[in-house]
Amino acid sequence: SEPNGSVLLAYAGRGSQEGPPFIRLNGNMATVSGLVVYYPEWSQAHVPPVPYPACVLAEGYDNVAVLNCCLINPYEAIKLVGAGRHLVRNVYGYPSWRGLYVDACYDVGRVENCHFWPFGVAYSTEDPYCQWVNLNGVAFEFARTDWQYVLNTFCFGYGVGYKFSESAAGAANGNFLGIGADCSRRPVLVEQAQDWGILITNGEFVGRWASADSVCVEIGPQARGKVSLTNCSFWGPID
Repeated sequence: SEPNGSVLLAYAGRGSQEGPPFIRLNGNMATVSGLVVYYPEWSQAHVPPVPYPACVLAEGYDNVAVLNCCLINPYEAIKLVGAGRHLVRNVYGYPSWRGLYVDACYDVGRVENCHFWPFGVAYSTEDPYCQWVNLNGVAFEFARTDWQYVLNTFCFGYGVGYKFSESAAGAANGNFLGIGADCSRRPVLVEQAQDWGILITNGEFVGRWASADSVCVEIGPQARGKVSLTNCSFWGPID
């Protein structure tokens, strides 16, 4: 069914990740709330998905917020760079390439109650579009972010559920409570972590359906910081 409510239709930037975002949070305390964003030229038949610039971007401003939004089918949903004390809460959608990216955040960003799941997609493990996302997509990626708090988040059908990477600014540390990744080839992938570590509690991690090479937690050889998992469950095709 077609989206309804306060709906913005995104056409600009089709064909390239470069260029201005669809929505720019251009100032301290800038907030977007209560919107549905839909890309009408998106098609499940396009494999790989057609790239677009970020749907929502904050760069160099603090205390920004994305609240109560449904970003149905962006290529990249939310990108936060140099956005200290950001708040992302109650965001839903099915970004194809990346759902959330955080970098150069030096003061306690917060991500809560976000759900990236195949909204608007006829999901099947055999469908070429779903396979592409399930091998190449990243739901949540954290590069340099200090004291990141992530609470009650979920993703389904991504190549990587929670990715901890390293940018020129560095890597992450933080507290990740009640996080889940279903049908993911790598529910948790730690390429790098700060010395202070990644703390994961009450995580639920499930391998990619119909796969033979899924691993619930992979920690790369260069990772410095300790990765702590407490009261977590692992299941699915993770032989």
